Amino acid sequence: MEADCGRVPAQLNRVENQLDRFRVEEFLDRAMREISEIVPELRPWTMRGADLRTEPLTRATPT
Repeated sequence: MEADCGRVPAQLNRVENQLDRFRVEEFLDRAMREISEIVPELRPWTMRGADLRTEPLTRATPT
């Protein structure tokens, strides 16, 4: 019986970790879906802004 008492907290911890990972995966999936919906709407504006703002590349320009 005491051996079971030691396993229960370990199993509970493992299940809680699995649940946390599942929640994180769900959150990331929702975030990526939202981003994929937003980005196509921003693309024309982004392209237009990039056309209007051109700068020469220098050593200070991050790559």
